[in-house]
Amino acid sequence: MKKKLLVPLLISTLLWNLVPSLTLFAQQDSESFENPVIWADVPDPDVIRVGDVYYMTSTTMHMNPGVPIMKSKDLVNWEIVNYVYDILDDGDKQALRNGQNEYGAGSWASSLRYHNGTFYVAFASNTTGKTYIFQTSDIENGKWTKSTLDGLYHDPSLLFDDGHVYMVYGSGDIRVIELTSDATAIKEGGLNKVIIPDASLVAGPNVGLPAEGSHVLKINGKYYVFLITWPKGGSRTQLVFRADSIDGEYEGRIALDDSGIAQGGIIDTVDGDWYAFLFQDHGSVGRIPFLVPVSWEDGWPIFGEDGKVPQEIRIPAGDTNLKNSIVSSDEFYQGSKKISAYHTKTKTNGENDYNGSNLSLVWQWNHNPDNNNWSLTERPGYLRLTNGRKSTNILDARNTLTQRTFGPECSGYTAMDISNMKDGDFAGLAAFQKNYGFVGVKMSGGSKSIVMVNGSSGSPQEIESIPITQDRVYFKIDFDYKNKTDKAYFYYSLNGVEWTAIGNTLQMTYTIPHFMGYRFALFNYATKTTGGFVDFDYFRIDDKLTGTDTSATILKAYLEDVSDVVGAPNIKFKVPVKMDALPEGEYSSISASFNIPENLTVTGVEFNSENIDGDSSYTFSNNRLQLNVSGDDVNFSNHSSNLFATINFKVDDFVPSDRTDEIRTDYINVDGGNVVYDVHDAVANIGLKQLDTEALAKIPGYANPLISHKYGADPYAIVHEGRVYIYMTSDAYEYDQDGNIIDNTYSQIKSITVISSADMINWTDHGEIPIAGPDGIAKWANNSWAPAVAHKKINGKDKFFLYFSNNASNIGVLTADSPIGPWTDPLGEPVIDRDTPGTDGVVWIFDPAVLVDDDGTGYLYFGGGIPGGSNPSQEQIANPKTARVIKLSEDMIHTEGEAKLIDSPFHFEDSGIHKYNGKYYYSYCSNFSGIHPEGTPGKGEIAYMVSDKPMGPFTYVGTILKNPYEFFEVGGNNHHAIFEFNNQWYITYHAQTLGKAKGYVKGYRSTHINEVEYYENGFIKEVEADMEGVSQVANLNPYKRTEAETIAWSAGISTEKSEAPGSMLESLNLNVTDINNGDWLAVSNVDFGENGTKTFEANIASAVRGKIEIRLDSPIGEVIGTLDVKRTGGERKWKPMETDVKNVKGVHNIFFMFIGEDKNNLFNIDYWKFTENKVKKSKKN
Repeated sequence: MKKKLLVPLLISTLLWNLVPSLTLFAQQDSESFENPVIWADVPDPDVIRVGDVYYMTSTTMHMNPGVPIMKSKDLVNWEIVNYVYDILDDGDKQALRNGQNEYGAGSWASSLRYHNGTFYVAFASNTTGKTYIFQTSDIENGKWTKSTLDGLYHDPSLLFDDGHVYMVYGSGDIRVIELTSDATAIKEGGLNKVIIPDASLVAGPNVGLPAEGSHVLKINGKYYVFLITWPKGGSRTQLVFRADSIDGEYEGRIALDDSGIAQGGIIDTVDGDWYAFLFQDHGSVGRIPFLVPVSWEDGWPIFGEDGKVPQEIRIPAGDTNLKNSIVSSDEFYQGSKKISAYHTKTKTNGENDYNGSNLSLVWQWNHNPDNNNWSLTERPGYLRLTNGRKSTNILDARNTLTQRTFGPECSGYTAMDISNMKDGDFAGLAAFQKNYGFVGVKMSGGSKSIVMVNGSSGSPQEIESIPITQDRVYFKIDFDYKNKTDKAYFYYSLNGVEWTAIGNTLQMTYTIPHFMGYRFALFNYATKTTGGFVDFDYFRIDDKLTGTDTSATILKAYLEDVSDVVGAPNIKFKVPVKMDALPEGEYSSISASFNIPENLTVTGVEFNSENIDGDSSYTFSNNRLQLNVSGDDVNFSNHSSNLFATINFKVDDFVPSDRTDEIRTDYINVDGGNVVYDVHDAVANIGLKQLDTEALAKIPGYANPLISHKYGADPYAIVHEGRVYIYMTSDAYEYDQDGNIIDNTYSQIKSITVISSADMINWTDHGEIPIAGPDGIAKWANNSWAPAVAHKKINGKDKFFLYFSNNASNIGVLTADSPIGPWTDPLGEPVIDRDTPGTDGVVWIFDPAVLVDDDGTGYLYFGGGIPGGSNPSQEQIANPKTARVIKLSEDMIHTEGEAKLIDSPFHFEDSGIHKYNGKYYYSYCSNFSGIHPEGTPGKGEIAYMVSDKPMGPFTYVGTILKNPYEFFEVGGNNHHAIFEFNNQWYITYHAQTLGKAKGYVKGYRSTHINEVEYYENGFIKEVEADMEGVSQVANLNPYKRTEAETIAWSAGISTEKSEAPGSMLESLNLNVTDINNGDWLAVSNVDFGENGTKTFEANIASAVRGKIEIRLDSPIGEVIGTLDVKRTGGERKWKPMETDVKNVKGVHNIFFMFIGEDKNNLFNIDYWKFTENKVKKSKKN
């Protein structure tokens, strides 16, 4: 006896055991199914077979990604495996801009073919008026190419025939046109004619919809064209024509006239059986596919049985174990696979750039998404939708995420975090079509309400509104398609298990303007202001109407809060999971899922075996913990307590400030019985406390500022032999006559500070380059500000060039054979001054930036200030015309020709230059004067311009980095450089963050670094400056000499020039000094490898005794060794000292904690290193 099933669609849970397994697609057992084969909107199907695998494409019009690729092994069970394109175009209609849309248009009726190892998909777009042919060798994963044909070839169908490529298309009159052999263009002089005139007439003269929907096949030497027509007063009717040649005389007949089931082609199985894959208009659910058996008689295909489509059919032979995923529940954890569709580049900033989030393939966006404003990664385990623009209603809102509804009935529900909505925002769950309805949240002023909106009248009507004060809310819509009832019912819940009806019933109607079945839709749109966002925790579907049914037994689950967890690496804590006992019954599994915040790792799970019957296991990955109990007789009781399991955690990294992280239960599902666990309050709040280390500004966990033991401003960066070198103006305190720190006048600065790093976190201090003044290298100069450095090979040798500002008077240059010196002054005078041609009108000759182009030519960029003295005009403020670029000679220390104007709007100072993808990017700091209109840089911002040539002309683009005050609440001027390191671009800039931490906001600046990202169109994404900074890009090798002045974080210490020989240059070395009891320094991510450590050695000079306590991970981490520092005879008498340490393996931070009784400097440290534990290799017998 055939097992009757409730749902015609198999609902895949993909990677997630969210809900009990549902029966899918057609009602089926292992041998047969009932039509429709898919009870969901899958119109205009075209099916091919490649070996034993079937592929299908379908129409999705205004939804993106577009033209789904579906796969089956038996023609019954299908999954979406790819799409043809992510977006087709970026016009106003596709992107819902300027009041335009492409509802019911977009791509229609694709043709799918496979020929000589290549897949082809052809279709026309009713929006662009063009026809497209996409090709790939790997339809599931491969790269696609796109060819565009001018003109709209309606419902095209491709045929590859003995070296010729044809496309059959048309409406009423059916035509054929020949393509080039590679199917990329119309063949000049090729076949182009009507082959079936007035094709509809074969069904009678009373034509309603003219013949269309071409599918052309060549079978046993004959050419078959399958079409549909719709006679007036009749229904959609399937036609078939045949001929002996592609342009021959066609004869035709009605192939099927049964309940409007029509439009599609035929396909053979491996066993030689034939089927037609057609669809039927089925009310508001959409156009749903039917699988129809086909037999042959006198060379004609005979559809169905006795002219009818059978309801029950044997499943064609094939692998029926294929997972189905036309629709699916989704917990919104990051998917592992990036979509392999053809990628369309756009001119709009980032709207179609890959944003790092991988959605399940069941989802499509209504029109083009704006990828700047949605994410699965900003809050792992949640879909975040951010409002990037204002809209009037859901129909013109961007980033509405949809998937198909299905029949005969279905239900979809979601959980939302609404805490970050703004005034005028609407967000929720919709039954989406032109006549839509939704249940969601409206924010008005400072209050929120749950609302049900019915849009079926043509304008949205708010039917019911209920105030809400909590931040988490649940919404549900039931869809009833039985007997074309076509009704949708709306519900809300405050806990996810008890549901309340809201509003009225939506009478769904299939409208031609949208031409698509109703869809589930998750949405968020703004009507007043942008920037609000909501987080969808999950979207789940059911195969029945669930309404307000409360027949299930509702049980409670609990997680316990944990407070005062020290926010430092490897700090451990536990979270108990407690649950009500299951009532008496038969159960086969318990599954639970938990959302684990970033910076916490699950190290283990202890299941309470006293309460659990069954086999227990867990998995943890991708911020998700899953617990499972399975077996023949699963149960959970409360024998000793209500404890189900205890989750063991560790903290991954430092927590720079106190915060509370939330561990939330996604679900607890029980297979068997009628039981539901209420997990709304099953949340553990983890109170993470900042570890007070006495570090200033760059506290553990931060990468900014780069160093905290001294200041450094106006940074410039170069990369050489795997290291980043940062050159900075040597800000240092100035004092009044009473010894009080005063504002930085910059007049005393005569040196440049250099630091370097191979990993972007551990920075080595190389000390100061004495440049200006009688003791400096360039004795003619009074000051040295704002350096710029270049590297160039001259006569096969490395040469380094350091350009510096002699206040604002002129620019000098030094040279060296290494990036840290020693430096010499090759000219004894400025390289650029007021006598340099082209400098007329430059107020300040300073702030150089240098570029060595790919051909070895050097260019120097400089200048600044506002003309007009103390009272400049608005025109002078807006267009100072004080920036210049000049070509450098081959030796890089002379100039050629005259300086050229860079007309940078609102220019003030700080020239920057870099080259990216063949374009030249000139950047600068804007001035603080006058009025800065919209479309120009704000005050004290880093702005940029772009050119195809190094000397311009440059075109203004926009802002890269706002003034430091926007991020750190301490402002001042802005100075930067942009550089590339290990295939990642960065910006280095300064801010008064260290001065703020010390209480001296007086113009003393510190250097920061943040990542720079580019849109696909080449424009730069605006940088969000922060203290967190960048990630470490390499680990530190502890078994090589590491200079003690290599520092990730520190407290209390300073550095000084050392008489001990250096490692990079023997003549240049620093050591760590000013070490007192309680001071410390640390290095980040030290890789001890698989063998681990044996001993620790340091080169030390000391006049007193002390200790170095070596701790793992944090200042309170495990002590792995203590070095007793003995007197060496003085603070300049160096002696290596050694101690045994525990065998430590893997990657850890190392904290050197300094201990001593003397109140003065305990000792100086030159360098340190560990020795590796030598492990003997075992001999094989």
